[in-house]
Amino acid sequence: MQIPGIKELLILGIIVTIRIVLSWSLSKEIDRHNKMT
Repeated sequence: MQIPGIKELLILGIIVTIRIVLSWSLSKEIDRHNKMT
């Protein structure tokens, strides 16, 4: 087993952050559409 390096951890963190931001903005968009109708 290879010990994950700083670069791997950074890439993993970036991917997780992007996924959280995308799902958060997506839910905000849905909320806005629900308020409009």
